[in-house]
Amino acid sequence: MILADAFEAIIGAIYLDSGYASAESFIAKNLYGKIDGVIEKRSYQDAKSRFQEIAQEKRGITPSYETLSEVGPDHAKLFTVGVFIGSSEIARGTGQSKQEAEQSAASAGLDKTGW
Repeated sequence: MILADAFEAIIGAIYLDSGYASAESFIAKNLYGKIDGVIEKRSYQDAKSRFQEIAQEKRGITPSYETLSEVGPDHAKLFTVGVFIGSSEIARGTGQSKQEAEQSAASAGLDKTGW
């Protein structure tokens, strides 16, 4: 999300400084050529949402996430989360928050399953 915010800020700055045509030209040069790849890879969707959709489609079940460990002091915790389909652990991920670890696990699950 931070990258998207930065990209938007750059476009806004170009628009304010040089007008609509310059902003559109920047967008055309840096974004239009990537649209097909984003759609094909579904990059517009976060890993957890993609994993859930595909798991439901292919296995007919919603994946679940379980916190497997929390290590470190409160200000610098590292979480390890497993993503499960039924009782089978598909993959693990780590992160500085449970949400970040879930996204990491879902991404690893997509890689591991080839989805």
